[in-house]
Amino acid sequence: FLMVGFNHRWNPAFRWVLEWIKTANTPIRSIQLTFTTSPFLESWAGLEGEGGGVLPCLGSHAIDLACTLLGDSPLRITALTARLRLPEPFLPDTAGVLLQTSSGAICSLTFHDHAVLSYSNYALPGGSHLLRAEIFGEGWTAVIEHSHCIHLFTDEIRTIYLEEKDPLETLGVLPEDAYFMDCLQRG
Repeated sequence: FLMVGFNHRWNPAFRWVLEWIKTANTPIRSIQLTFTTSPFLESWAGLEGEGGGVLPCLGSHAIDLACTLLGDSPLRITALTARLRLPEPFLPDTAGVLLQTSSGAICSLTFHDHAVLSYSNYALPGGSHLLRAEIFGEGWTAVIEHSHCIHLFTDEIRTIYLEEKDPLETLGVLPEDAYFMDCLQRG
């Protein structure tokens, strides 16, 4: 299944958790995911007919991550939006989404562009805090603190620190490009 532009599904922490979920072979019951960036919606991204505001610019990525982790599409979805920082004519800069899949799993997603630059910058030491997730399954919980740190709660508690990589790899751009080229070569 080929998707282009949903690069965050290639984030190393999410890839690690996705592989762990496959080996655990237990369903996800609930996901709480936060997608937070520094301000960018006061540009073309926040205008109707151009970027479309917070729902397409950030929400599409948050929904894609939830669906990728669940391996399922939403059956029901509800969204709330608010313009908390931006004046007219900009669209809302904050949103919350609840979605439910056919398995019954419920995901709570929030996303906005209210963070300071150092919070979500992949180029700074210590990793980006752009994405944070709590993923609850049957007998386990995985918490992604940032792009390089995962806390795994099972019968024991483990913290996994992933090697810091090139910001384009952490952002998912390089792995997505490699996957795309592989798909093109395979036909």
